[in-house]
Amino acid sequence: MIELRFHGRGGQGVATAAELFARAAAYDGWFAQSTPFFGAERRGALVVAYARASDSRIWLREPVYNPDILVVFDQRALSEEGVLSGLKDGCKILVNAVCRPKEIKLDSDKNVNVFTVDATTISVKYLGRPVINTTLLGGLATISNLISLDSIRRAILYRFPRIDIEAAMKAVEEAAKSVVGTYLS
Repeated sequence: MIELRFHGRGGQGVATAAELFARAAAYDGWFAQSTPFFGAERRGALVVAYARASDSRIWLREPVYNPDILVVFDQRALSEEGVLSGLKDGCKILVNAVCRPKEIKLDSDKNVNVFTVDATTISVKYLGRPVINTTLLGGLATISNLISLDSIRRAILYRFPRIDIEAAMKAVEEAAKSVVGTYLS
């Protein structure tokens, strides 16, 4: 089972990204689930959502404490309490950032793979506004090898049937090609 944790700010579509990931994974033949965490969140407050993909049924319904993949919508969230907790050695961290992975400062004693993609700029370029939740799915497809671009397209259309899917997919595809990664120890 592959476990993912998504961190971002209220209003960035963190829960929606986890839901779209799970739907895309299901389209690609995985058993999948997404679980949003709703507390007293408000626009701009730190939020979290969880997702899992497995080749067998998933019975867990608890938060993801030890993610295999961490998706961070806002680079500043990396310094927030709990965002880097429970990382496994080899965890893949995808950060929406304009900088290169080597410039990301992590307060973690784990060996992790850090990837960056400027989802904000890409989404503004194609969608006219920072819709980073769908754009980040392209980067997630690249680093995870769990979901295909075709399944992302289907998931987006299912959730947002009236979206300009061509523009959204251009953003997803550019994000998939623009991911930069490194290994930190």
